[in-house]
This record gives sequence, structure tokens and C-alpha cells, in this order.
Amino acid sequence: MPEILTIENLGPIRRLEIELRRLTVLIGEQASGKSLVAHLFYFFQGLPKHLARIYTPDLVERDGWQAEALTRILDDLMGVPFRIFANGIATLRWRMTDEQGREMFAFSVDIDNNGNTVRPSENLAQMMAMLAKDWSEAPDILGQMRELEQFFIPTDRGMFSRFSEWEPSVLYSSYLPEPLRRFADTLQSAVKLYSAVKSLGLETSDGDKSDPPSGKDFRFLQSCQKKALAGEPFIPADGPLKWQWQVESPDGPKTLPIEATSSGQMQAWPFFAIACTYGLAGDLTFYFEEPESHLHPRAQAEITKAIVYLVNKGSAFLITTHSPFIAYSINNMIQRFLSHKGEVPEGQLGLDPDDVAAYNLFASPDRAPEDIMDRDDTNLLKLDGLDDVANELGAEFDELLEMED
Repeated sequence: MPEILTIENLGPIRRLEIELRRLTVLIGEQASGKSLVAHLFYFFQGLPKHLARIYTPDLVERDGWQAEALTRILDDLMGVPFRIFANGIATLRWRMTDEQGREMFAFSVDIDNNGNTVRPSENLAQMMAMLAKDWSEAPDILGQMRELEQFFIPTDRGMFSRFSEWEPSVLYSSYLPEPLRRFADTLQSAVKLYSAVKSLGLETSDGDKSDPPSGKDFRFLQSCQKKALAGEPFIPADGPLKWQWQVESPDGPKTLPIEATSSGQMQAWPFFAIACTYGLAGDLTFYFEEPESHLHPRAQAEITKAIVYLVNKGSAFLITTHSPFIAYSINNMIQRFLSHKGEVPEGQLGLDPDDVAAYNLFASPDRAPEDIMDRDDTNLLKLDGLDDVANELGAEFDELLEMED
């Protein structure tokens, strides 16, 4: 069932409408609102779970508690009062449609920066009241609602490598955004699971008929990780369960503290750790900010392969990116799918263009966001926005060469 987010008068966004698909790509200039959009998809898609995390019987006894709860959840998204992003009154609208485009249901939130208020639509307030009633009558449902199904991988994920060993309390400070705190918690809880899955994945082989699908999936993701990062997360068999880093050396595998990794490794290994554990379950949603952060172009291509692999296994991804290499990699996998008419050979990766949505956002509110999926012709991402800088630099270089003549 298609899900559509509409945003009006928020940050640099005057008006934007985006349809979420299995892989949703947001590109655009700095300060164009990509991160805001990613956080709001996370907010709306996981709203019952966000509400479950702050629910208390005392909260729902107060008049207008729905507005108070939404304010707390929104403020926790970015670690600052969310109303500061509203230009006067901002409207956030979430709706789901059937395959024919007919609206099945919708609800909205108005944020008034001047009046410092958050107003849920009537049907949203009613939905929240129904959830609170269910939880009060059956507390076991509340526990189930808090289980992980969403994984927000923030740009400041490198903090985990720096602080998880010596200052872990920093990662759970109340002033940090909620997605970062939950991300740190997910990585901590993945330690045992990673060790078990790796053992299973390495004990079987592609030729072993008893090889479970998760073993094959794990090995593919590990292959992408090693090609991208020249190493992998490691959990020692003896001693405390904690993340370390392992690289190959002339004398065999060498183990290093996780904080000894490079900046690119710090940014990327947490994604692979989550992908190789929770990601193997499929049917999950990932919000991944700037997968390319601090990575060489070849590593960016490998991390894109891992993302598309999980998309094809049933998970959904929303990614924000500035990288032409990630966009080119996505186009190559779409073209492979098209060239083989959907029957991609074993061992290769294709991507159905019907599973992809892509938008270019602009820092200027006078320029409306653009849908850059060329569905009328090539079915590929139109990458003029990412190519512009390279073309400008090329033209400048040609001018300089002409000056020599």
C-alpha cells in the first residue's frame, strides 16, 4: 500500500510530496531538507512505537495529552525543539493509498512556531487514544509494540566507535537525538547475535545443501564489507562481549580496538553489523543518512550493493546522499534488471525500477523538489543535479586549456 508524505513550510521546504517505495533515494544540496524528510518518515511510519516508548498512565490522563506526546516525540527526533523548523505554521501530512491511488486513510500534524503548539488532526488524536486504551487494558501489547522494526542509521554514527568502550553513557545522554540513542542500543544488543550468525554463516558453504538462506546472505554482506572496508567487526570468543575490529596481515588476522578504525570504517561498519544480524530477518525499514560518509568511491559502490541486496530480500530503505557513485550504482543495477527483463542471472544484482523512488531537493524554497525517476523513458535516475558540478569543473578546465593556446 503506497505511503505518501506531504510537508509544507518546514525548514527550506515550501512544499514537498514524496511517495515511499522499497528504495527511496533523496539527493540534494546541503541544507535542502533531506535529513528532515528522513526523520519525518521515521516519525510517521513508527508513530505507534514512538508513542509506546513514552507512554505512561499518567501521561494519558491529562487533557490534550496527544499534543504533548507528539511534541515530545518530535523534539526527540533531532535533539532540539522541532517547532524551530516551522515557518509560521508547518503542516505534516501522512496518507496511504491503494494501488489505484485512492486514499485509504490520512492524518496530519500542524506545528505553529509562533504559538509554540503542535496540533494533531482529529483522527490522529483518536488513533492515539485507541492505542493508549489498548495498552492500559493489555500491558503485554505495549511490550510488543516496542520491539525493533525500524533502524535509523544517523550521520553521527561514528560516535559509537569512539565512546562505546570508554564512555558509553555519552551515547545515551538525553540531549542526543532519539534515533542516535536507539542506534547505539541496537549495536550493543547485536553483539551476541552477530557472533552466532557469523559462526553459522562460516560453517556452511554455497555448495552445502543444508546451508540456510541466512548463511548465504551473511556471506554476501560480509564480502561487500571486506571489499569496502578492508576488515570486519569481530567478537572475541573469550572475554567480554564487545565490538572489536579485525584485519588481515602477513602474519594472519589482527585484532584492533574498534576505536582504532579509520573514519570511513567508523561510519560504515555499524551498518554492516546491523545488516548482518537484524537485517537478515527481512521486512524491516532502514533510514540511512549518507551511506557514503568518508568512504572511497569503490567502497560506496559496495555499500550500495549491500543495500540493494537487502531491498531484494524484502527490506525497505530510505537513503539520503550527495554521492554520484551511489546513484550510478543504483542505475547500473536497475539497468541490469531491465536488460535481463527481470531475470537477473545468479550471482548478479538487479533492481526493479518499480521498487525505486528518487527525489532531488534544493536549498532554495523557490525551487520545488523534483521527482528524478524517468518513468516515461529509461526508468533510471536522472542525475543532472549530481553531474552539474563535474560538468562545471570540466568546462572550467577546458577554458584554462584554451588560454594556453
